[in-house]
Amino acid sequence: MDAASKPLIPFLRWAGSKRKILPKLREFWRPDYRRYVEPFTGSSALFFCVTPERALLADLNESLIETYTVVRDRPDDVHRALLALPVGKRAYYRIRAQVPSRLGPFSRAVRFLYLNRFCFNGIYRTNASGGFNVPFAGGGVIPSITQLRQCSRLLEGATLKAQDFGKTLSSTRDGDFVYLDPPYAVESRRVFREYDAKRFQRKDLERLGRHLPRNA
Repeated sequence: MDAASKPLIPFLRWAGSKRKILPKLREFWRPDYRRYVEPFTGSSALFFCVTPERALLADLNESLIETYTVVRDRPDDVHRALLALPVGKRAYYRIRAQVPSRLGPFSRAVRFLYLNRFCFNGIYRTNASGGFNVPFAGGGVIPSITQLRQCSRLLEGATLKAQDFGKTLSSTRDGDFVYLDPPYAVESRRVFREYDAKRFQRKDLERLGRHLPRNA
């Protein structure tokens, strides 16, 4: 697939996603870039919009990257497992209460995707112990098998890494297209829009700045 193809719809919802301004963002992309690189992956809305042949998708959130990996490798199985889960408030809180460390990678990914589709506003937020604690919202839908298969095919050309943005940016080379959409920098409190158990702080924002070209 290339940028002239019909954009794909991300299978994840994500607070802070830039889906509404994708037509503007995609103007910066050219198919002759060597590789698409995204250090703060989230829902990968721009990645699925421009459909690059090669990509590096990275994020500090290990559960997020694990979910992408499982969807890439087993889209049909993920869809069947999602359809087998009951939908509703009681089911949501029962599934949310599961301990991820007691599940295998596949079950964790299905749980992650299920909670993402039915939680409030696609927010990823955890408590001090790292447990996902976003409330049920209802009204969500399970991605179609076609959508998961299409996303899976595009992800086959992507390298998926659970790592700090600094390591990702240090691996970039001439010809890469780098899309940066970092979280809000927070000093004194956790905000409702969280992306990982660790909050993104001002020192991280300053560290990010040191990776940017001086003429950027």
